[in-house]
Amino acid sequence: MLPDGTPYVPATNYYNPFGIDITLGGRRLVELGPRGFAQRVDTWRALAGVRGEVGGWHWEVFGRQHRTPMPLTRESGTAIAGRVAAGVDASGPDSTGRIVCGLPDPLTGIVPTNAVIDDCVPINLFGGAGTITQDQVDFMSGPRRDNGHNSQRLANAQIAGPWGRLPGGTFSGSLARISP
Repeated sequence: MLPDGTPYVPATNYYNPFGIDITLGGRRLVELGPRGFAQRVDTWRALAGVRGEVGGWHWEVFGRQHRTPMPLTRESGTAIAGRVAAGVDASGPDSTGRIVCGLPDPLTGIVPTNAVIDDCVPINLFGGAGTITQDQVDFMSGPRRDNGHNSQRLANAQIAGPWGRLPGGTFSGSLARISP
């Protein structure tokens, strides 16, 4: 990413045939397979309460609980953005000729041993559909799973009725207590 957040492929990417930073463009990564999304969601809600009236006073008490567990969300056919960014960053041949992630020496074009980024696979976005290798696919993708839940608890107690008399009539009001 550039400082302003724009994605780009730097000129130092081994597969960049133009020798300049590329900031525009896009490529559907068909090598990752069809895109898919699956989610399992179970929802339950309980509400219980009572209300009544005594001597002109109205009262109500209730409680509610809600939970939506999402025990599994899966995505497939998509790339992990951080890995794509690492894979299209600077790359070049190491001393054995193997293409590795890391900034090549500007004089030799070789990525020095101390500059090689371990556990990174350079990605070639410039070939046509089907040119991304299985090693590149394995590096930039992987199972994406999430789990989580939403929940809510609420309790309420309320009383309303006449508080007294004023010269203009009955003074009424209510009190409520809501607990998250």
